[in-house]
Amino acid sequence: SSNSSSDGDTPSVMPSEPLKVSCWIVPESSDLTIRKATVLFNMLWGTSSIACLWPQICKRHRDKIRVAIRMLQTDKLPGVAIKGIIFEPLAFKQQKICFSACVRFWPASPDELVRIDFLEHEWLQRRPRNEECRIFKYVHISDP
Repeated sequence: SSNSSSDGDTPSVMPSEPLKVSCWIVPESSDLTIRKATVLFNMLWGTSSIACLWPQICKRHRDKIRVAIRMLQTDKLPGVAIKGIIFEPLAFKQQKICFSACVRFWPASPDELVRIDFLEHEWLQRRPRNEECRIFKYVHISDP
């Protein structure tokens, strides 16, 4: 008979419930101020937490975030995604470590915050030269 406590410290995670890497930002803020974030989101940056997203975004991709937020607000879309956006966590600047991710933006909640989910992030030792960063609109999102 197997005892579940014999797994040691390894927590079990159900595949149907992926751990969220998310933050909630103030969309009108110039530095993309973070109001709240999940524990896993905070772990991405190598610090206990970051206060704003703007300085962590690769300079060439910063305008894509602004465009995505504007699209979300003006076009009243159910969601917007950016694939291939590069983030350069300030904590790893010296080591020149960055990550590429697909990020999903959701419309502002009643508290006026926009949720951003980080999906499929991949750590990179050096920034790719000709990375493609593209914005996608969600036209319709069906409930699972």
